[in-house]
Amino acid sequence: MSLLKWHTTAKGAETTAGKDVWLDNDDLRPLALKDRTWTRLTYFTFWFSATATVSNWYGASTAQALGLSLWESLLCSFGGQILIAIVITANGRPGALYHVGFPILNRAAFGIFGAWWPTFNRAVMAIVWNGVNAVQGGS
Repeated sequence: MSLLKWHTTAKGAETTAGKDVWLDNDDLRPLALKDRTWTRLTYFTFWFSATATVSNWYGASTAQALGLSLWESLLCSFGGQILIAIVITANGRPGALYHVGFPILNRAAFGIFGAWWPTFNRAVMAIVWNGVNAVQGGS
């Protein structure tokens, strides 16, 4: 029984009992002030790592192969990066403002059970995107 309890009880939810045990744990609570360590450099590095991918280089080289000049393909690539930065910023704004994670924002928008779909969708899309990068990087 202790092995089963160890697998089903999340860290921070030891004091929660009954049917609500899966609704509360440390990952779902807002971050404490001491744990908020990201700086502007951290945010910039995260954005850069999300946009400086093999797929982006592949797109710029494809644009050149289709007849765009070097500067035109760089401008298109940079414009795309600016658009992605706007989307990432808009997506992360509620989390940065209220210091809660993606699952809580999903619960606020879709309800407790409806939040499973965006979380599952996000996981599948991450797998697909990593596959795309792997195939393009390997060719």
